[in-house]
Amino acid sequence: MPTERVTARIRGVPDQSALERPVFVGGDQRPFGELMLAEVEELGAELAGASGLGHRSRVGAVAAGWRDLAAAMREAGARRVSDLDAESTAAFAERLWIVPPEGGLLQGGATEA
Repeated sequence: MPTERVTARIRGVPDQSALERPVFVGGDQRPFGELMLAEVEELGAELAGASGLGHRSRVGAVAAGWRDLAAAMREAGARRVSDLDAESTAAFAERLWIVPPEGGLLQGGATEA
């Protein structure tokens, strides 16, 4: 997998690798693909603590996504996100909003006034 590129079309940034997209963890921005298992677990726990009622209730789904990513990494014996297969990495990148989901509000379709 390390030699494969996981790409996603992001409006204005064609073919940018999802693995290269920045994620804020441990007080710094790191590329998604370089995140270690412990950092993924940390993000899941941090976001789970922020979920609750109102607008925070939406955070729960993302927190669950980070926990699921950690479980997938453990199951695959992956030390880094980039150690996972390309299909799994791309699916998690979209689920965690590392890249906007296809057909989402951030993808095309915007009208100009």
